[in-house]
Amino acid sequence: MLRRALLVLASILAASGSFPPASTAAEGPAPSTPAYREAFGPTPRTEAPESCLAAVVFLPGVGRSGGADRLSALPLFLLDPDRVLEHAAGVLVEGYPISLRFFEPPRVFPPGSRFLGVEREGATAVLRVALEAGTVLGPIAAQAAAHTLAQFPGVEAAAVAVDGGARGPAVKPDATLLEPPPPPRFLDVAAPYHEGEEPRDIHVLFDRPVAVDAFRLRLDDGTAVPGQAYLHAFDMAVVFRPSQPVTLREGLRLQVSWSVTDRAGRVSREDHTVGLRLYEQHE
Repeated sequence: MLRRALLVLASILAASGSFPPASTAAEGPAPSTPAYREAFGPTPRTEAPESCLAAVVFLPGVGRSGGADRLSALPLFLLDPDRVLEHAAGVLVEGYPISLRFFEPPRVFPPGSRFLGVEREGATAVLRVALEAGTVLGPIAAQAAAHTLAQFPGVEAAAVAVDGGARGPAVKPDATLLEPPPPPRFLDVAAPYHEGEEPRDIHVLFDRPVAVDAFRLRLDDGTAVPGQAYLHAFDMAVVFRPSQPVTLREGLRLQVSWSVTDRAGRVSREDHTVGLRLYEQHE
């Protein structure tokens, strides 16, 4: 179930060159929750806006200050609009079903926690979880649940029920615990491939939709890599296809430089030398 919840943190994306508009053939902007728009601004356009919803998960330690006692939003693009409450709650409890090298979303529920379900009791969403023996919920968990689940229509508060026991008190979101997100985060440089095929594209991944102001991709010796690039996967990936033969192998050293801006006007300018990661696509 969690694999249908796509924090396009986890999407397949990629890197470098000139940037034609990514949305010229798209039908319209992706629908979004008020919490998403507050944190990240307007959504990118998509060819099937009825099939997704731009939402967020609120986690500690991911805001501008990095303080573990403050909550901030991470994007969560949900691909089953009829089950958004369930998918968002599952990601909150069990974490994102992805592995990224340069940013690991923190866990608000202890490692090993299992999502058992979420149900509505009036305007309260009751989150049912199972904890591993010897673990307890931290003080910020109820507020993370309240902020995450109250972004959806009809939900005003959240309560947590542990290991089949009675639910705890209903908690309403406390806005004083929130802080804005930092500038866009760099997540990874990867090359997807299908079994029996060689990888063709390089994906430079960011944690949210971005516009690219400048981008450069070079080999470790400084040689520029020519090719074509475009934004993809809700504009969270710069996808680069080399125009000349380049053997994309695990660990290939690449110099990546960029200036990107999110839709709330926050700018990230960075330079990284990283080893390329290959990963097999199964869908």
